[in-house]
Amino acid sequence: NELPLPPGWSVDYTMRGRKYYVDHNTKTTHWSHPLEKEGLPTGWERIESPDNGVYYVNHITKLAQYEHPCAPQYGHNSAIIYQASLLNQNRYPPPRHTNFHQHNVIVPANPYLTEEIPHWLYVYSKAPSEFDYKLKWNLFKLPELDCYQAMLNRLYRQELENIVMNYEAYRLALFKEMERCLNEKSERKS
Repeated sequence: NELPLPPGWSVDYTMRGRKYYVDHNTKTTHWSHPLEKEGLPTGWERIESPDNGVYYVNHITKLAQYEHPCAPQYGHNSAIIYQASLLNQNRYPPPRHTNFHQHNVIVPANPYLTEEIPHWLYVYSKAPSEFDYKLKWNLFKLPELDCYQAMLNRLYRQELENIVMNYEAYRLALFKEMERCLNEKSERKS
């Protein structure tokens, strides 16, 4: 029954089993779903009004709208959402909201994004799983384990990104070579 995730988002779990959401676009993590009330961008508030229905208020710009503030980020659906929003704007005027207030929510950055990864963790991430028993994980405290898990996820994502980028470079080189051969062939024919 959960809302769908925007493109570039995924769900992950801490070592304790607590669910969190990963925004791969900005390389940040969040405890709440990006489209839930708590997941609204800073300064935004979801209002449920008997007169206007559900709408969203930006307390920074002092504007209100019916569309979720994250909706335009949806890539291939953005045109549909934009057209739907235009239809909504033609049918109903934007909600009138006058109760603006200062929004002082500060979202802390993920501390594991910039923290230096210990050398032994690099070695561990490359080692075969049959050597896992050599590390005595039960000697670590839970916050340390959470930290190492986040660092390992970061290492694996970086490795995956490198693999994808190498394949993409190879694909582009192959495409250029095929294009060069086709041009050469067509020049010989003429």
